[in-house]
Amino acid sequence: MGSVVIRRESCLNFRFAKMTCFRCGEICRENSISEDLTIDTGRCNDCGLCLAACPAEAVASDMVTPAGIEMLFSEEQHVILECNRQNKESRWPCLGFLDARILMSLVFCASSSDRQVVVNTDGCESCRFLVAKELLKLTAEVNTCLALLGKRPLIIGEQVASMERPVRVVSRRDFFSLLLGDAVSTVREIVREPAEAGEQLPRRQWFLRYSEEFDNGHISGALFYSLTISSGCRTCGLCYKLCPNKAITVFDHGQAMEFFHNPALCTGCEVCIRHCPSAAS
Repeated sequence: MGSVVIRRESCLNFRFAKMTCFRCGEICRENSISEDLTIDTGRCNDCGLCLAACPAEAVASDMVTPAGIEMLFSEEQHVILECNRQNKESRWPCLGFLDARILMSLVFCASSSDRQVVVNTDGCESCRFLVAKELLKLTAEVNTCLALLGKRPLIIGEQVASMERPVRVVSRRDFFSLLLGDAVSTVREIVREPAEAGEQLPRRQWFLRYSEEFDNGHISGALFYSLTISSGCRTCGLCYKLCPNKAITVFDHGQAMEFFHNPALCTGCEVCIRHCPSAAS
């Protein structure tokens, strides 16, 4: 298979001098990602776990395009996420690419209608045990957070079997339009110009767009990262300047400066921690 690529212009290791992130390689069960961040396409099985693990969204796949996920937000019936082994019409070889922001964005988008978000994990354990383990953990944590927010939970596990599946009729013309549209999006994602400063990445774009009512007070520590600044901080503001996700804001009050951290934006990339001259974060 091997449709996965690492976009070096977005990768933290190539953007920041002190970064040695290797989360994509650590999660890869096939050992297809080397320490120099090259991918052995013969080993890669397109499980997508590296896409979910990357804090900078620098890992891309032509199997998982922003255009493909964006279409889920326009679904009029239930949003059913499943791999193409479970459903031959599915565009995804595996559901390992799913993360909290994608799932919660879909729930927030569907909260004003009767739609429900379904994650079909039937057969995952026998097919790819690590993916099944990660999905079980992820969906449980997301549902815990959704319960705090009073939102409808994800439908997972045995509940999926009782769901009435929507019947979708796609004309021959529409099929090729969708296919060509995805192909164009794939080329743009994989062969892209260097990211501009402050450019928002897809998962954060969806999350910010559909989670306006998201309350930081209900953030689950298992899903979102927290940041503690010690008394050793010299208020140099370097963390604020370097944060690739704009998760840190600073208010200058003249004689004192206040730093605020937004867990909803933070991906735990540790750029601020690695570069802090006072080791205060």
